[in-house]
Amino acid sequence: MKVEDVMNKDVESANKEQHAPRSGKRLLWFLLVPAVLVTSAFIGTKARQKTSQQLNATTKSLEVQTVNVIHPQRGKSTSDLTLPGMIQAFSQSPVYARVDGYVRSWYVDIGTYVTKGQLLAEIDAPEVDQQLNQARAMLNQAETSLALAKITAPRYQELIKSNSVSQQEVDQNNQNLAAQTANVQAASAAVSRLEQMQGFEKIVAPFDGIITLRKTDFGDLVNAGNAGVGRELFHISQNNIVRVFVTVPEEFSKQVKRGTKASMDLTELPNRHFAAAVTRTTDAIDAYFANPHGGARCAESIR
Repeated sequence: MKVEDVMNKDVESANKEQHAPRSGKRLLWFLLVPAVLVTSAFIGTKARQKTSQQLNATTKSLEVQTVNVIHPQRGKSTSDLTLPGMIQAFSQSPVYARVDGYVRSWYVDIGTYVTKGQLLAEIDAPEVDQQLNQARAMLNQAETSLALAKITAPRYQELIKSNSVSQQEVDQNNQNLAAQTANVQAASAAVSRLEQMQGFEKIVAPFDGIITLRKTDFGDLVNAGNAGVGRELFHISQNNIVRVFVTVPEEFSKQVKRGTKASMDLTELPNRHFAAAVTRTTDAIDAYFANPHGGARCAESIR
């Protein structure tokens, strides 16, 4: 055999060995691509089926109309009514002087809690003191005259028995005894009145409460009663119990009666509710609020 033939055979065998792997790869790709396509098609089909099933389920659920069924019941016999009110202390009073004079001293100020009968201030009233001294002197004089009349009248009663004195003298002494008795009673009443007036030199609290106003100072000239420039000395209020005044609209006026339960809410105490009750009503129509806008003006005035 020739050398050339041998070399050609080797070349051909080498070429066959190179083409064999390439043909296997081509066959592998030829089988893999259809498989991928089939798988993709299968997955897509399943996804479309699932989406279609969800759409059908949603469509069926939307076709069903959901309604809420309410059973009728009898309503409440009462209704809530909210109205603005005006709060006042249960008891409040200005304190005046009952005698003319000058303020000697005062012992309480604004915000002081006082009890009934506690001394608030003292007033110097020298005129009342002098009048009391005069009335006591007149009482002593009347009592002396009465004592003499009590001795003289019985004597004349004895003398008339022996006709030593006239009946006229007896009657005069009896009349003098009655007059002196009346004079003593009048003088005693004058002394009692002036003693009470002297007691008014001490200003005391009329009830338990808190001093909300003081309008006097040392040396102030005060007048008796509630007239004059310096008429009011103190103002006292009992705030532990309060009154609430409410203007009720006409349409609810017949429903609000004595004993009606209520609840009071305060703006400064938003989390607290105070139980209350209607204690009295005027049973009258207020002309100021008897108009369509009366309630609004009431709310504004109370605020």
